[in-house]
Amino acid sequence: MGEVANKLALKTDEFQSLFIGQFPEKQLKVGNSGIYYQTLTDFDFISLKIQYPKFGIEALIRDYSLIEEPEILENLEEDEKLETEKIKTLKLIQHTLQLSAHVLNQDKESRKNNLPDNLTRQD
Repeated sequence: MGEVANKLALKTDEFQSLFIGQFPEKQLKVGNSGIYYQTLTDFDFISLKIQYPKFGIEALIRDYSLIEEPEILENLEEDEKLETEKIKTLKLIQHTLQLSAHVLNQDKESRKNNLPDNLTRQD
């Protein structure tokens, strides 16, 4: 388990669900785009959200789309917005997850074996 998983293991089920389900969106909405980026590029968080029964890969993919929602972007100050390179990185991860979604939904063992390779491979 990674650092995020270890910390969450000590929390209640309700806290875990709220954190995994809402943390990235809440951070972006309050202008913490750096934490939003850090969370969505953290393999531990990515794995947790995919494996958490209440959410899964579709919910994770939606987290990456938040950076393009006009109602969120309009409320961010200029210094709270992500740089172009970071947005490209998030879109690349999102695209990789979209391409892997059918496999991850079918075969839970693939989550452990294939996702790290897919996220680190740059063709």
